[in-house]
Amino acid sequence: MPTYGGNSIINGGVYAAWDSKFHYRQNLNLGEDSPKQHINDTLKGGDYYNIPELVAVMANGSADALNWNDR
Repeated sequence: MPTYGGNSIINGGVYAAWDSKFHYRQNLNLGEDSPKQHINDTLKGGDYYNIPELVAVMANGSADALNWNDR
């Protein structure tokens, strides 16, 4: 698209993933996270209007997508 819009214009470049190659949550003792928790948080954040199957695809692939540049 020639211009930004929707969530892209307000997200501030934030990317949500339940883990990364650096394992920040574990290393900083911030507790565990999981694809299931990511799915639940996303469904709740979308007021349960989202499509659960698509949310699961997004959440299950989020850690790999975050680390994609390092392959």
